Amino acid sequence: MPCQQKNYSFLFKLIAAIICLQFGSYAQSTRIMPIGNSITEGDGGDATYRYFLWHLLIDNGYDVDLVGTNYGAKDGPSPYDFDQDHQGEWGIQAGQVLPEIGDQARATLPDMVLIHLGTNDIGHDNDIPGETAETCAHRTSLELMDIIDTLRSVNPDVVVFLAQIIPAYFDDWVRVLNDSIAFYGNAQSTARLPVIIVDQYNALDYVVAPDGDYKDGLHPNQNGEEKMATTWFAAIENFYTINPRIIPMGGAFVDSVTVTCATSASNASLYYTLDGSTPTTDDFLYSAPFYLEGDTTLELAVRTFLDDGSDTSLTATASFVVTPDLTPPEILSVFALNDHEVLVEFSEEITRTSGEDISNYEIDNFASVNGAVMQDDSQSVILTTSPLMTDVSYTLTANDIGDRSIAGNAITPDSRATFILESATVGTFIEENGVCVMEAEHYTELNQRTDEVVWVESTLVSGHEGDGYMVVPNNTAPDNSSWDNACEVAYDVQISTPGIYYIAVRMLALSGYDNSARVGARYRNVLYGKPDD
Repeated sequence: MPCQQKNYSFLFKLIAAIICLQFGSYAQSTRIMPIGNSITEGDGGDATYRYFLWHLLIDNGYDVDLVGTNYGAKDGPSPYDFDQDHQGEWGIQAGQVLPEIGDQARATLPDMVLIHLGTNDIGHDNDIPGETAETCAHRTSLELMDIIDTLRSVNPDVVVFLAQIIPAYFDDWVRVLNDSIAFYGNAQSTARLPVIIVDQYNALDYVVAPDGDYKDGLHPNQNGEEKMATTWFAAIENFYTINPRIIPMGGAFVDSVTVTCATSASNASLYYTLDGSTPTTDDFLYSAPFYLEGDTTLELAVRTFLDDGSDTSLTATASFVVTPDLTPPEILSVFALNDHEVLVEFSEEITRTSGEDISNYEIDNFASVNGAVMQDDSQSVILTTSPLMTDVSYTLTANDIGDRSIAGNAITPDSRATFILESATVGTFIEENGVCVMEAEHYTELNQRTDEVVWVESTLVSGHEGDGYMVVPNNTAPDNSSWDNACEVAYDVQISTPGIYYIAVRMLALSGYDNSARVGARYRNVLYGKPDD
């Protein structure tokens, strides 16, 4: 993994440590869990709606990962090429899903769920003497709401798409259930935790193939599966298109924050309130990012209104707490880059005027400051000095350095920090033309820390360069052991060419998957690196 350094040169120690870690696959894509019965799982050579939906999402640029503890269809993998993970099960009812869905969600961590359940509930119950469509619909809807609550207990931000189920041969009962699903689902939906009702009932024509969308009295054929997928996709796209986004999504901020509201909908306007109430067109019209500063607490609520009045979005909310910055900047560190340049790092961003005023700096031992250049991070300044002597302790004194806060806090008068221009030592690697190749066994120092995890030099495995390589042969530390318990091997590297540098580590784990190195430059920009296969 690359480690990007700032655009200056300095002498640093590269610290590498072996720590035992369990690595899993942590995808950055949106994790979608299809939940349902045979209509979701499919049978034999079925494509299922999941096939068509996956391709619609991928082809339209969505980065998604279908998840679930089941795979393929009832009789094995589908012959179609797509992500086949799901949470569908042939013949299952909503009440049977409920006891397992919490563990299934914890195992797969969905960001979004697509629920199509209830067909088997009413299909079974309409044959029970004395049972009515209303009581069955009521019971099934409550079970669906319990499923949603369980999913939210695993991921409070899960987005729920709840289907009104497709037609079946017991159509009167289907209609009653779908009305109940819409009623309970809308009651369960809030601006913070939406439940989006998806009308799958009217998406299909209840005619058995070859003229319609069904292969039997319950299950869609490919025409029906594709129509289901199109309906799911339209609901997903509409949700992410019309619903507004607040950037950042709230939080605690020091001094100030700029808040941006956005929607992907065209021909639309955003209205907002500052007390958390649901916005209407009588409230504030959003026109540009706004700036919060000082001592401010508010609950921002934003809503999209289409210009033709055809639709409105859910309400996005975010809480903002802004507190004044009353903390003055401090000198964080001072490094002698070479015999005429000194890098000064401050604890926060400072003003360019104060940072580049050479009268604000003094160096003892007859050294003088001749120039000062602010770096891109606004927290670092490179001082140009008179020639510095090696291995001499210098003290830098700083005054009148101001931060960028509204209050304009100034550094404590006569703030001091010491530094030394170190002479190159044996074991130091010298960069040339922006490149430095280090051999693992030529380290500067070892810090074993414990007897359990110990670096030693070895030559047992062929293919290494140099005299050998560094290895931890008897790692008995527990998995996920902390950085504080891991052993270190340190290297001195002299960098003299300014630029952006990347640190790469070549590693081999005998287990092939569960070891890593943690890499940092002077304990900064710390990285974890997985072993190469």
